[in-house]
Amino acid sequence: MANEPNVIPGEVLIDDSFKFPDGQTKKKLLIVLAKDYPLLIFLTTSHIEKYPQNQHGCNINRKRYYNYYIPAETDFLRGETIIKIPKVWEFSAGEVLQKVLCGDLHHLGNLNSTSFTELIRCLGCVGSYLSNRHRTRIF
Repeated sequence: MANEPNVIPGEVLIDDSFKFPDGQTKKKLLIVLAKDYPLLIFLTTSHIEKYPQNQHGCNINRKRYYNYYIPAETDFLRGETIIKIPKVWEFSAGEVLQKVLCGDLHHLGNLNSTSFTELIRCLGCVGSYLSNRHRTRIF
């Protein structure tokens, strides 16, 4: 589609009005996983208290909270950031375009290539939680 906003894997977007399935709306950082639509993304959180004893990078030995941890002042991110894996969210091209046109979705920056490669490797360790459709598009 000609009107699809261009995005690249590893791009970090900020969604000022991300809507959760329960109807709650919050500002969220999104990590782009694949460039084609529907856009595949991970959500992030700065609420690190739910993720104790994290080390920089992949943390998959936690039975409940798999994540990729980025310390403060790394990859242009000011605060500590948890990338929640393996849950993948989807945005259609229309949803992305509407959010961009309404001013709700903005480019924040890009993970460096090493961090993004490590994130994808980390996801591979818990890939059995992904749908076949998502696995094919990401790997």
